[in-house]
Formats: sequence, C-alpha cells, structure tokens
Amino acid sequence: MTSLNTDYFDKVIEKINSFNKLEDKACDELQKYMDELDAYIKKQLLALLASITRYTDLLVNPTDLASVITWINKMIAKIEGPIAKMEAEYTALALKYTELMAAINSVQSELQCNLTLPSL
Repeated sequence: MTSLNTDYFDKVIEKINSFNKLEDKACDELQKYMDELDAYIKKQLLALLASITRYTDLLVNPTDLASVITWINKMIAKIEGPIAKMEAEYTALALKYTELMAAINSVQSELQCNLTLPSL
C-alpha cells in the first residue's frame, strides 16, 4: 500500500490560494490544475482501495473447528496493522479533501469561475 502524501495537498492548497484574479487566464489555469488534481486524488483513492484486495481470502467461510482457528489466526495476522494504517489514510484523505475544497471554493468565488471540481 502506498502512503498518502498529505504534504502534496498542503502545496496544492497553497498553489490554489495563489491564483490571482487579475490574470487573464486564471480560470483556465485553475481548471487545468483541477483536472490534474482530480487525477491525483483518484489515483490515491484507487491505491487505498486496491490494498483491500489482499484480504479477499478472508471471505471464505470456515467449515470446521480447525479451519475456524486457522481463519482467525490468518485474519489477525493480516489486518492488525494494515487496517489501522488504512483508516488513518482514509481519514487524512478526507480531511485534506475538505481543506482543498474550501480553498477551491474560495478562489472559485473570488475569480468567478465555473470549474469542474475534483471528486472522491
């Protein structure tokens, strides 16, 4: 699983806040940036979701006591650390997305742009 780069989001928010409404093509440049950002967010989300696939073997129902014990041991070994990391990264992604959308909405309003915004 890749780690979520929250510094990237901080830099993006800084960049978005730097767009100047006095520039002729500010809205066009901001939209281009939004498209790149949308692709990055989707890539990050897909990486987080893909990490879940390593747990599909836990979806098999145990059929006897020995397989129940094996299943429980396998489950504990597989999910203890990674699940906590995934939860933290999903939470961080949601928080940064919220901060990002606030910055975008502020600049979009100031520039009076009609942008297609990144989505989760």
